[in-house]
Formats: sequence, C-alpha cells, structure tokens
Amino acid sequence: MEKVVDRFVIYMKLVGLNDNKVTVAAGLSNGILGKAKNSTHDLSAQNISKLLLCYRDINARWLMTGEGEMLLPESNSIKVDDSLSQLLTMFKEKDAAYNLLLEQLRELERENIELKTKLEGASPLTKVI
Repeated sequence: MEKVVDRFVIYMKLVGLNDNKVTVAAGLSNGILGKAKNSTHDLSAQNISKLLLCYRDINARWLMTGEGEMLLPESNSIKVDDSLSQLLTMFKEKDAAYNLLLEQLRELERENIELKTKLEGASPLTKVI
C-alpha cells in the first residue's frame, strides 16, 4: 500500500523540491522525510498537517488516500508561477527593445558627428546652399 510520504515525494518531484527545502519550509524535524521514506512507518498526522499548511496547492484527499487530483484546481501557486513567467518574459522583451533602441541611438549619434564634420569641412559657398 502506498504511503502518504510516497505521494508527497511525487508532488516534490513535480514542483522541484528536495527533503531539505520541505523540512525548512514546513518546519519538520530534520530527517523525518527520509525516515518515513525508508521505513514501514508513515508521516504523523502532525507532520501531514504541516505539509498541507505549507503546500496549499496539494489536494488533501489525494495526499491521504491517493484518490482525486494531486493539485487543487486553480492552484494559487500555479497562478503565481504563470504570473512570474509572464513577467520574466516581459522583462526580457523590454530589455531586448531597450538594447535595440540604444544601438539605434548610437548609430544616429555617429551619423550626426559625420554630418557635422562634413559640414564644417565644406566651403563657405556650399554652406549657403
């Protein structure tokens, strides 16, 4: 029979967590996840509660029984991840546009200097025309 800790490990892999990150974030005792994974004993109710309070996108029913979906619908963490991803994309696009405009400005400055130099070197008659 699959244990709660086994299902939680599946969740950890999905979201890129390791034992240390979970232990610190959820306030678990050091080594509790490793002990539960490597023994016939499962996590205590207190530790399961800590996990569910810390990782609010986990479906408690799935964690306890294996039934239903792993993640709650419209998970806040998924929305946050999507928003952060969109912001990162926007910043990269902004940086690319900024760099392009900066290069165009430098090119115009070079052209301006060239034109001033040519104008200064032109004969007085050419300046009137």
